[in-house]
Amino acid sequence: MAQDFPTTGSPPMIGRKLSIPEWQNYVANYDFGRLPPSQLVLHHTYRPDENQWRGLASMRGMQTFYRGKGWIAAPHIYVAPDGIWLFTPMSQIGIHAGTGNGSLRTGWYSIGLEMVGYFDQRRPAGAVWDYAKAVMGGLSRRLQIPPRQLISFHRDYTHQKSCPGRAVTKEWVWGEVTAWRRLTDVDYWRRLWGYTAPYHHNWAIPGAWRANAERLGAVRSAELWTTDGLRCMQWFVGGAIVFEKQTGATHVIVTKDVP
Repeated sequence: MAQDFPTTGSPPMIGRKLSIPEWQNYVANYDFGRLPPSQLVLHHTYRPDENQWRGLASMRGMQTFYRGKGWIAAPHIYVAPDGIWLFTPMSQIGIHAGTGNGSLRTGWYSIGLEMVGYFDQRRPAGAVWDYAKAVMGGLSRRLQIPPRQLISFHRDYTHQKSCPGRAVTKEWVWGEVTAWRRLTDVDYWRRLWGYTAPYHHNWAIPGAWRANAERLGAVRSAELWTTDGLRCMQWFVGGAIVFEKQTGATHVIVTKDVP
């Protein structure tokens, strides 16, 4: 397992921004030590919101805010319009949800995930939600805990907050993260589709890729054919293309979350 990034300041903050592929590699190789987290508590920041977010400057502003409260730790991760920001190391117990933080004494602790924005009237969407799903799904996969068991809300631990927003429901979050895990689980697709030799050279997928190259990016897998030879899927950095042999139709699946 790789060592974590260094921290600076008080409370200690990593202050590093990751892309989704960088996060996937980071969480897959993360050393949680003797006591791994068993829960994730989802939050929204309220302020700053997406339009007010200024990257590292906002992270440092949050660090100053927490220092003023006398906190010795903070939430672990912020998902913002520009990426996944690391605050408190995930191997350490954070401060973010009162009794929902957990403790060494109780033998469990949670990861605090802050979504930048205010979600009482609308659900998170766009880049913030893409990054949030990657964090929750990546931790679910790494810890081998289903989303329904892993993810709780800040408001579960207090009657004074709507956090992570009244528009955000558990059934929706659990469903979205479960779908993200399936979509990005290459082993699942390999089991479903199988590795069989193509029955002919498939020109449809390269053609569909050229039309969507900016969104899909570079190729990440061979052509994966069903055992009956009727359908083919190929993975790319930003998604996948499905080819139906009988109709000649192609379906493009675009996602920022493919590992």
